[in-house]
Amino acid sequence: MPLINYTDLAAAIPSWLHRDDLLAADINNFVNLAEANLVRLYIERGVQQLERRSTAAVASGVNRIALPADYYRMRGVQLNTNPVRSLQYKTPEAIDSLLSQSDTSRPCYYTITDCEIQFDSLTDAPYTLELAYYYKPPVLSTGNLTNTLTTLGIDAVFYGALLEACGFLQVDPNVELKWKGRYDLAVQSVMNVSWMGKHSGSAMAVSIL
Repeated sequence: MPLINYTDLAAAIPSWLHRDDLLAADINNFVNLAEANLVRLYIERGVQQLERRSTAAVASGVNRIALPADYYRMRGVQLNTNPVRSLQYKTPEAIDSLLSQSDTSRPCYYTITDCEIQFDSLTDAPYTLELAYYYKPPVLSTGNLTNTLTTLGIDAVFYGALLEACGFLQVDPNVELKWKGRYDLAVQSVMNVSWMGKHSGSAMAVSIL
């Protein structure tokens, strides 16, 4: 039976492990741990399917707004003015040293604190802020059968979940090694497809030896 969604994963995992005593909660943990690892790995490698853009209205006289609920890591921040102005990142300590609670101006810098974006000044006017960021897909469950990770490569989720089960169940190391090889191949395939998607419109580079 092909693997299409969470229901298929939940059925295949105990079958491949030859275990009929696994709790549904254990299987869910294996899948969700695999998802967490894949999100970190894909974002570290810049997989474009986990990139997202959103806009937010910023009122006058504020120096922070909430991040999107699915935010994982920032790629870039800009003010949609004419011309568009990109904000540069600074550390929270650097922003604190720049921030005045009385002066207002167009923000030039930003930082990330808790679940918010903080600017280097109080805004002097309303702005539209555009965020380019990596997002965390909603986790798989009986109530959420598919997500971006299953679309990218459900085999990577599957073998990742089996690897998580190996540590929990003390599976034969040779079996674990076999599944690790298949996991690595599935992950690399996702990254290759993402890379080709990013560069398919690029001009061919010619090297002169």
